[in-house]
Amino acid sequence: MKKEIDTAAWWWAQQIFTNVSHKQLIQFKDSLARVLENKFRGHWDEKAPLQGNAFRSLMVSPYTPVDEALQKAAEELGVTDLRSQLPFNQEIIMWVDPGEVMVKLGNDKRITLYKGSPTSRRETSTPSSPLSAPSFV
Repeated sequence: MKKEIDTAAWWWAQQIFTNVSHKQLIQFKDSLARVLENKFRGHWDEKAPLQGNAFRSLMVSPYTPVDEALQKAAEELGVTDLRSQLPFNQEIIMWVDPGEVMVKLGNDKRITLYKGSPTSRRETSTPSSPLSAPSFV
């Protein structure tokens, strides 16, 4: 679970906070990782990775409230209006599942940020590292 959560937290931190210090970026990433770990506890089954898939998703859309996990992580750093920080003009959904982290941008583009083995924890491939994941804004 740690690799998947770290991948997700890094990606969101880099996408949302583009004009902050490295220290602030790390603080948000760590905060979001804690929030996600607490949220996913009890909802992570490596033998059935798609079970609970919707619960482990994070969504940002110009037309809906900011995802609760993202907002909570931002509030831990004193950012109360995360909506004003969001550079997205399209819907973004991220699924954090055992062995895979995937992002859907808009209606048709899907990007796999992490693909590994949920049972062995051994990474089989990494299409894009969370530290160097491209910006999609």
